[in-house]
Amino acid sequence: MKTKEIRIENQQELDALDINFKGKIFIVGTLDRIDKAYPNAEVHICEKAQIRNVYGSAQIRNVYGSAQISYVSGSAQISDVYGSAQIRNVYGSAQISDVSGSAQI
Repeated sequence: MKTKEIRIENQQELDALDINFKGKIFIVGTLDRIDKAYPNAEVHICEKAQIRNVYGSAQIRNVYGSAQISYVSGSAQISDVYGSAQIRNVYGSAQISDVSGSAQI
């Protein structure tokens, strides 16, 4: 069985997504926030995505390509940041596990 994949291009699409979505979520557009976990999904922020805030219980598997995140805070967790991705500010108990390539935090 093939893993279900969805591309998210704006905040309205993410807000409409069922929290129990199973599969891979590829965020490729501009979003104001990612503030919740999708426990049955892998969340990837990629391509030219622009995310203003990642917070709350958000869990991100990968940030890559030329994706940019302005703020990571709360108990948000990001596993891998690579490529030319950039994260500007990390606060509170937020966690970022691995950074490689020309990625910047």
